[in-house]
Amino acid sequence: MRSDADWQALRDTLGAPDWAARPEFQTALGRIAAREEIDRHLSVWTRALAPHEVMHRLQARGVPAAALHHPAHELADPHLQARGYLQSFEQPPLGRMVAEGPAFRATDLPAPIQRAAPMLGEHSRVICREWLGLAEAELDALFAAGVLEEPVRPAS
Repeated sequence: MRSDADWQALRDTLGAPDWAARPEFQTALGRIAAREEIDRHLSVWTRALAPHEVMHRLQARGVPAAALHHPAHELADPHLQARGYLQSFEQPPLGRMVAEGPAFRATDLPAPIQRAAPMLGEHSRVICREWLGLAEAELDALFAAGVLEEPVRPAS
């Protein structure tokens, strides 16, 4: 709570329960000292409502509040869908995946790079050849000895 006014608005949103009217809860220091008890009472109230319902009720009274999202919530959030926040891509060998996109949009920023993560060892040959200057015969010997690895490609 930012202030005693926020506390009062929270109490009103809860329906002015008797427990919230206790004298020790009327000051910030008293509420801080009793935060575990207050959390228990608030947990009972929030468990009975959907997260967005809690958020909307509190915000309607001027109490800062937001629903806590986990990935399942994000997948169904119409605002995130409308903003194109969720990005879908193919991740071999796992298949189709969804990831969070850019947190904000701004002019003159390039689009974020979106591609599957490389497989373990996928770029071993390129890195060793182009950056380390190893010849193909040297690379073959290192792979054969198990020093380097390449992804195992599924048989077609």
